[in-house]
Amino acid sequence: MAREVHFENDCLRYEHQYNHRHHDHLICLECGASVEFFNSEIEKLQNLIAQEYGFEIVDHNRELFGYCSECRKRRGKEEL
Repeated sequence: MAREVHFENDCLRYEHQYNHRHHDHLICLECGASVEFFNSEIEKLQNLIAQEYGFEIVDHNRELFGYCSECRKRRGKEEL
């Protein structure tokens, strides 16, 4: 029903799997917020790349690290 998700920043979270489609994550390096997203173009592209190399993808995870809008606002104020 749920699976452990280990993010690179040593954060462990649990996500439900039942009736929940594949997705990727945007992860804030400052506050740890995680945003789930799905993009069909990214999925198509990775499948084309795998096909080009004769590779069969059975699973993957995508984590994009940066700063959320709230932390970016705070950081901007601190730098003034």
